[in-house]
Amino acid sequence: MKGKTVQYIKDVQEEMEQFSVALKAYALQEFERISNIGEDDINAGDGETMSDNMIILMSDNDTLNQHLEASKENIDSKIGDQETNISKSLQNDWKNTETRILEA
Repeated sequence: MKGKTVQYIKDVQEEMEQFSVALKAYALQEFERISNIGEDDINAGDGETMSDNMIILMSDNDTLNQHLEASKENIDSKIGDQETNISKSLQNDWKNTETRILEA
């Protein structure tokens, strides 16, 4: 069971890594596309409707990359926390099973 759990966590981490790379590539494409729209086009209504936060995020490539990296680190941290919780639960279950067997 533990081996399958470890493999599952590794698979999830690999999927998240692939998703992060794809998200970063897409975000950079969108950054380029929005950067090429031009402020006059956005103000004239030719551009798509963007929130103030979206405009700030898309106004600087470094800011966009920082947000994407922070998002990835947050997800990695959550995956690590879940892995720890699963490992503790498996260990407790093993101890409880061992105790019941020894008592019987």
